[in-house]
Amino acid sequence: MTNRELVRAWAEGRVNMNGGNLSVDGEGSLWSYDLEIGRRQGQKLIVYDYRAPMTVSHTTTCHVGLAVTAAVLAHEAHGISYAVEHPSFDEVALARAYFVGGGRG
Repeated sequence: MTNRELVRAWAEGRVNMNGGNLSVDGEGSLWSYDLEIGRRQGQKLIVYDYRAPMTVSHTTTCHVGLAVTAAVLAHEAHGISYAVEHPSFDEVALARAYFVGGGRG
């Protein structure tokens, strides 16, 4: 399954999928490495925007872009609501420290 296919399946409500460094857990959260970048709450998708200026890693930036696109497409096709939320500076700092300090990314 490609990353694009995985995020579309997430947006449609599938859970427990693993694409390597991009995965969906059993509760509907979308993960880039060990960083939650999206969450499904009922019929609403929330994407946490770790793109510039809040960049954590290049790969995570790409994953977030795919998630935003999938959320928009799910909204247009199925009327699923979505929100793109910006993490706080503290959340970004913690994520960056994890990646730089030997975490994955």
